[in-house]
Amino acid sequence: MNKANNRGPYHRTAVLLLVAALPTALLTHSPGCAEGANSNPEPFDREGNPVNAGKEAMEMAPMEDCFWVGSIGSNDGWNAFYPGPSMSYPLSGFDVPDGAELRLEGEFPHARFFSFTMYYPGLGSSTGIGGSQALVDTSIEPDPGSVNPYLDGADRNAENRRFTVYFAEGNLPPDPADREPNTIYLGPAFPIQALRHALGMRVYLPDKDTNAIGGVELPTPVLRLADGTELRGADACPMLTGAFAGRVPVFPSIGFDPAAYRAARDNPELYPNTHPAQNPPVWNRVWNQSFNFCITFTPEQDCGPTPTPDPNGPAGFGNPANGYLETWIDRKHGEVLVLRGKKPITPTTYFGDGTADTGEEMRFFSITSTESQYTWSQIDDVFDEEIPVDEDGFYTVVVSRPHQRPANANYNCGVAWVEFPPGGDGFGDLHLARLVLRQTRPQDSFPSSVNNVMERGDEAEVMGDHYPRGEYMSKQDFESRYGCP
Repeated sequence: MNKANNRGPYHRTAVLLLVAALPTALLTHSPGCAEGANSNPEPFDREGNPVNAGKEAMEMAPMEDCFWVGSIGSNDGWNAFYPGPSMSYPLSGFDVPDGAELRLEGEFPHARFFSFTMYYPGLGSSTGIGGSQALVDTSIEPDPGSVNPYLDGADRNAENRRFTVYFAEGNLPPDPADREPNTIYLGPAFPIQALRHALGMRVYLPDKDTNAIGGVELPTPVLRLADGTELRGADACPMLTGAFAGRVPVFPSIGFDPAAYRAARDNPELYPNTHPAQNPPVWNRVWNQSFNFCITFTPEQDCGPTPTPDPNGPAGFGNPANGYLETWIDRKHGEVLVLRGKKPITPTTYFGDGTADTGEEMRFFSITSTESQYTWSQIDDVFDEEIPVDEDGFYTVVVSRPHQRPANANYNCGVAWVEFPPGGDGFGDLHLARLVLRQTRPQDSFPSSVNNVMERGDEAEVMGDHYPRGEYMSKQDFESRYGCP
């Protein structure tokens, strides 16, 4: 767990320098036994361990070397780029010598989703990020004789699964047809020696019994110098000037103003002591950091028109493949928060399925508990396959402290459980926290996608049954009302 006195140092400061109403009958409907769109060969019962959410003592992979720096959930304060507990984000900051060529050689992870994202500077942006390029798993061509396991009908467990990704000088061509395959465009460099180019690798939901990056090793950098000499791995790193060396402090996060946050959160003249959490919870699409802060913490102000969502994420280093909802919750409203909504159809991969499902509505879905923008720490989550549904496809998710977890809040009773952050908002309020709903690569044909919400306040209408409705109650009330037949 990420407790307030266990925030290990981290390199995010280097990144900082580059400048986050369902009917009552449905809410109280007993979820019954686990069943639904995604069936599992065995149940999940995590017993409240957020570090190994859904992974059952998953073996850890080497998460850093001279080229990569690890970022795994909230473990030991390592939480850059905001990964949830069911995902990991190796990161790299580097530069390429004049006349040299850089490539990465690696293997496709045994996982639900995989991508590389290159971030570009933006001097006019509050986060310092002006653009990005995402190279997503299905768009990466495999090496000759290998298989891309993310393509429809491919063998997910293929032994030969190697790829090569190249880096090219120059800006990202605006027309995808003009881009070279398997190529990441370096674009302009950041004006910081320690982080000339910023690259993130994302691995969502590694298969059971693999490791944090899906049972593979970190991609190896291969540098071809102007004279034709090739350097691999550790031999290449000294030439990649600006490569990360060591860790530097994490907190506060990008764009966070501690004084403004405290003043907006603790304003008894205008708001109750549960502010900004509402009862029942209200979910907003994540547009950008400043707009979401305004509509959530200072709604009495004129926050302006609904902005165009920032594809680089609310704090600049988001996943362009995702759409997000967020809400704030407060334990003073009740010991237990119960969320009900319809679960989107996703592939089943966690138990090592041989081929990816077809007909999914999106690639990945999860609900995560987090601290405030001060840390952005993602504390606990439940992902699609460990969220049971009833006969109508609706889920029941309970959020609580471990000692207030209802006895029937478990998979066998048709309920998923998320731990309320032990540190609250991470900024002194132990009752306040944030929830995030993540949708990864929703299909264009899926009408309830977060990405289809174009105006503030339209979330419930656009998402319909897929919008999570919430109700606070006591532990005892949940146990008596929901049962476990």
